[in-house]
Amino acid sequence: MPTYSTEKIIEGLRNQDDNIIRYIYKTNYPVIEHHVKKNRGKKEDAKDIFQEALIIIFKKIKNEGLVLTCSFSSFLYSVCEHQWHKILRKRKNLPIIYVSSLDGYIYNPGLNEKTERKKLKLFEYHFNRLSKDCKKILKLHFSGFSIAEIMKKMGYTSKEHTMDRKYRCKKSLFNRIENDQTFKETQDELF
Repeated sequence: MPTYSTEKIIEGLRNQDDNIIRYIYKTNYPVIEHHVKKNRGKKEDAKDIFQEALIIIFKKIKNEGLVLTCSFSSFLYSVCEHQWHKILRKRKNLPIIYVSSLDGYIYNPGLNEKTERKKLKLFEYHFNRLSKDCKKILKLHFSGFSIAEIMKKMGYTSKEHTMDRKYRCKKSLFNRIENDQTFKETQDELF
């Protein structure tokens, strides 16, 4: 496998070069996955964090003309680490979401039935407002389908695109729930 300088990687990301993106995944993802799993995360969390970090870096390159004083790998690691710690802090306030293959629901065994119904209603309200594709992707994801399986079922042509779509759909759902006035007003009671 060829190696690329930091400048070449930044240029490749700017031009959305598939070879550079594959190189970044192959050389950096295992370290990020190890870090996330070592710090109370799962493989799926690592994939999401890695994807989010690449999107952040891509936006910085496009909008600010990113210039690094460290290696690209070090910068990527620090962005991933920052994003993971941010998620760990936020998880204290986010719902635990599980979706069966047939329907969406939120479940936390420590809560009473009335509270569970409120959570279910909030989740379903926002889940049902997602696009048809997002609902399908999230049902597949929460049902345990791999990225490759989701890619095939959705008719997508690359794993990177599939991961990006899944990430954006998931993020959209969580943002909708977090920004809902009911969630804000009853956060302590519900979650």
